[in-house]
Amino acid sequence: FVYQGRVFHGHDATRMLAALSSTDTLFSTFNRLALSHPIAARLSYPVFKLGRFASLMLRGKRLLDDPRRKG
Repeated sequence: FVYQGRVFHGHDATRMLAALSSTDTLFSTFNRLALSHPIAARLSYPVFKLGRFASLMLRGKRLLDDPRRKG
C-alpha cells in the first residue's frame, strides 16, 4: 500500500497498517501492539499470506493478476 508517497510491501505493510490502526476496540489495540513491532510483523506475515491463499482456494477464487507483469 502507499502511505505519504512511500510504497510498503509484505511485512513492512503489515507493520505500518498496524501502527496506523486505531485503538477503538480490544482487537484493534492488540493488533496494533502486536504487529507494529518489526520482528512480530516479519514473523506473522507468512502466516497471514498462507491464510489468505488458503481462504481464496477454499472459496474457489484466484489471486489477483498483477497488471505490471503483462506485456
